[in-house]
Amino acid sequence: MKHIIKQGQKFEREDLPREQALARLAVMNEPYKQEYANELFEKKQLESLSFYRNGPFLDMCEGPHVESTRKIRSTRSSCAAWRAPTGAATRAT
Repeated sequence: MKHIIKQGQKFEREDLPREQALARLAVMNEPYKQEYANELFEKKQLESLSFYRNGPFLDMCEGPHVESTRKIRSTRSSCAAWRAPTGAATRAT
């Protein structure tokens, strides 16, 4: 993680409507994140869901994000990773 932070990888945001967001999570084989995404769409009446990419990693997250990994002060995650059994970020496919 420290190596990634030092690289200063930029975060790229992409907003996807419900069907596309759920389809992406299905391709990523993320059933817990699909469940959480459905909850977000229902409870918060969202029109889209944000995905952030840095380097080879892709994850959904409400944000906001800093501009690059160099600005990260802690390695604790506030994204949906807490629902996944491994608690790890997802490698993009």
